[in-house]
Amino acid sequence: MSATMSESFQSSATSSTLKGGVLPDVSNNVSGNLSWTILSDRLSHISLMPHDVGGSGDCFFKSVSHQLFGTAHLHFEIQMSGIAHLNNHPEFYVESISNNSWANYVQQMSNPGT
Repeated sequence: MSATMSESFQSSATSSTLKGGVLPDVSNNVSGNLSWTILSDRLSHISLMPHDVGGSGDCFFKSVSHQLFGTAHLHFEIQMSGIAHLNNHPEFYVESISNNSWANYVQQMSNPGT
């Protein structure tokens, strides 16, 4: 997220007691904010809220890290734990990979930015 975008987001946000930190200002709820509103509402039912962890390609692992540990900085450890699980239990997942070999899939998921 660029500094300008981040500053804009922060200045239009309100504090929250839910995990995640801030809520966007949806008072001018244009269609672009509707998805955010729906997501925020659904997550609030389980005491969570969306949190921007960046879009570098590691966002899934960063979001899991943030929800589990309160920081996105442990994303690499989360990713490697997931890869170890895939390697140790291919029988759970191998049929879900259609146009790729299992070894290729696991190798691609091991790369940063995946």
